[in-house]
Amino acid sequence: MNITNKFTNKSSEKLKIQLDLKASASEEETLSDHYVILRSLGKGTFAEVKLAYHLHTEVQVAVKVLENGIKNEFSRKTEIDMYKMLDHPYVIKLFHIINTKEYTYMVLEHAAGGDLVSYIGRVGRLQEEQSQHIFTQVVCAVQYCHDNSMAHRDIKLDNILLDAKGNI
Repeated sequence: MNITNKFTNKSSEKLKIQLDLKASASEEETLSDHYVILRSLGKGTFAEVKLAYHLHTEVQVAVKVLENGIKNEFSRKTEIDMYKMLDHPYVIKLFHIINTKEYTYMVLEHAAGGDLVSYIGRVGRLQEEQSQHIFTQVVCAVQYCHDNSMAHRDIKLDNILLDAKGNI
């Protein structure tokens, strides 16, 4: 995905930002160079996810904050490698990776509808047609992962995220 934006700097040049999933080569790149953190979306055992605003595109994104360290190295690299391989409408997209000394920031597509368990808690029982729609999308996403030799291993309502239109 290519996004061309104007940046105001000494040379007033156009800078082409390619969100090509490459980790930052420079320790000087920080999250605040590109994003404003708005609030926390949730915290798990290994990471915290925050809602952020991309300064140049004005798009809301989810930022998964992973602590760097020897014990997390393998799982962090594996997760990033998997996100890089996947490109499917029902799988969250990875836009950008920022590495600092202490943290790895994975900038992901934001699912504005939240997780399925919270959605059901808000609206109550799903109608059969809506359930079939969501189930079909989950099956398509799982089939895509399996076709790419990947297994999710933690499919549950908490991990099924919805966009603003109710799609996964």
